[in-house]
Amino acid sequence: MKGMRAFTLAEVLITLGIIGVVAAMTMPVLIANHKKNVAVTKLKRSYNILSNVFVRAQVDFGDVINWDLASSSNGEYNPESSKAVVNTFIKKFVLPYLADGYSYDDSMTPTDLGYKTEVKYRNGTRMMKNDAEKQTIRLQDGTYIFVNNTVIKRTGDDGEVKNYIAGIMFVIDIDGPKGNNIAGKDVFVAELPLTNNASLHFLGSGYIKNNIYISDDLTREELIDGCETDGKYCGRLIQSDGWQIKYKY
Repeated sequence: MKGMRAFTLAEVLITLGIIGVVAAMTMPVLIANHKKNVAVTKLKRSYNILSNVFVRAQVDFGDVINWDLASSSNGEYNPESSKAVVNTFIKKFVLPYLADGYSYDDSMTPTDLGYKTEVKYRNGTRMMKNDAEKQTIRLQDGTYIFVNNTVIKRTGDDGEVKNYIAGIMFVIDIDGPKGNNIAGKDVFVAELPLTNNASLHFLGSGYIKNNIYISDDLTREELIDGCETDGKYCGRLIQSDGWQIKYKY
């Protein structure tokens, strides 16, 4: 026992102080990385669920262009026909292919669903009104998917420009009312174009021309700019980066 030496109180306090400083420096990074991993995992799961739904629906009903969604309103967009198209789409081509544990409502507002703040783009502008009724699918893991139409402008033979239904849009909120409700943070946008080569895409993947969905090979710099400006392209950027968040989250 004579040759043994213990730590002094000062040495213990210095060691604990060093540990505290290191923890204070590393914990925010670890927490931020954890949040990114959770966001990517939930987004990828939701995206795969929707993609598989449409693959299975096309086995039963053929190509999306033949689902008669746009033709049910002559293709022209107005709020009432849009809601009817979305309801038909969800009830016939989505809900039967979802696993148990989902819920669907076509007449509740985000406020009714528990949203305290509006869903916004990264630049602070509004993405969704909290007091407007939304057609909403809630998945078992708490992801909320708001479904609407995408619209394209066309010029008729008379020269008049009108809005036409071009696809189905999905606003995917991976943590529902309890999250940030900001595009690129926990809200991401995907779409299913009503074309003859349709599959699910994140916004920023392409565009519609002559009933064909044309892939748009945006550069990574363009995707980053679009993502970090308003958040619209963040889902596409995550996917193209191998399902990783590498932008300023």
